Amino acid sequence: MSREWVASDWLTFEVLEASMVSTAIGIIAVIVSVRWVSSINRSGINAYEMQVWMSLVDVFINTLRFPGSLLLMIWTKGDILIFFYFQLSVVLIEVFLIRRKLRRLMPCGVLNSARFSWKELKRIAPFALSIGYTGVIWVLLSQLDKLLLSKVLTLGEYGYFTLIATISSGVILLAGPVSKAILPRMTALLADGKDEVMLELYRGSTRFVISVIAPVTLVIAMLPKTVVYVWTGDMEAAKWTAPILPLFVIGSGLLTIISFQYYLQYAYGLLKYHVAYNTASIIINIPLIFYAAFEYGAIGVAWIWMGFRILSLVAWVPFIHHRFAPGLHFKWLIQDVLPGVIFAAVAVWALTSFNFPAADSSRFVQFAWLVGTTLMAVSLAMGVSMRDVIRRKVLV
Repeated sequence: MSREWVASDWLTFEVLEASMVSTAIGIIAVIVSVRWVSSINRSGINAYEMQVWMSLVDVFINTLRFPGSLLLMIWTKGDILIFFYFQLSVVLIEVFLIRRKLRRLMPCGVLNSARFSWKELKRIAPFALSIGYTGVIWVLLSQLDKLLLSKVLTLGEYGYFTLIATISSGVILLAGPVSKAILPRMTALLADGKDEVMLELYRGSTRFVISVIAPVTLVIAMLPKTVVYVWTGDMEAAKWTAPILPLFVIGSGLLTIISFQYYLQYAYGLLKYHVAYNTASIIINIPLIFYAAFEYGAIGVAWIWMGFRILSLVAWVPFIHHRFAPGLHFKWLIQDVLPGVIFAAVAVWALTSFNFPAADSSRFVQFAWLVGTTLMAVSLAMGVSMRDVIRRKVLV
């Protein structure tokens, strides 16, 4: 089986047994398959605009997946296979809850009379194939670096890199609830002919995301060693990740901003530009990622990740705005993006320049300081980015 080849010929490990690694890879393959089923049912729930219920389920599942895993590892003294079996059980619980909810939301008559329809499939095929195609490309682009680095790095170093990937992904996940909420609403507003209201929602959502993402991103980018040490208690991991984490987290922060142009295309149901962009991305990025991974390791891949996001923000986002909302881009950039980013940068710099905990402070003290600094920066950025909304609420 391919899992045995991956374990013996691809991965580099020094302590673990090959049979254990092979079994873990097999479990991961099952987890990926089950999560694919879960994602299909998630789409149905989002179509019913049940984002609050979905968010509560996500909180429950992620609590099991992360804090639950940590407690399990402490209890079992780090048994790797138990960890992966536990992750599989969490995924099964997730797909059961989501599928059960979707079946309850669907009208009984529709559910009982549902039949496969070629006509309906052909109707949605262009849109569905566009999403599927770009989804495959996104998975390839976002996971290729991890695949290649699993060959280049030892498992110990790859574990450190996984910390970077997890933190960077966390930044992207912060914007996830906003996209789930606004995509159905933007589509519905366009269907009702309320284009201006849709653009107001688009711009307001941008300001809100910026006010949250920018401070979090900048705190991590300015204090990467502190963040990793507070999280893991491992100074070696903190030192290894320190030069790489800022590049990845800034790239992920930029990605949350860039994603708004996709929301606009999705709402209009026209994804041909998104397909073209992803095709160009894969042509440009794959050779660069291969070269960077094997020549420079994780730091090279990090520069590619951040650099392409900067290029996309500068060149691609204006093009999409011009196509779908002429005259919007400079208003969006100057009024919605830059004020929150600039104010967040000033706030984070000011807060991290004074009263920083001593180097010998406990992890708890440093953690409390990081959280307090981040929350204060978010509050200040929110006050600037969302000032118009706050003013209206106060006047009302």
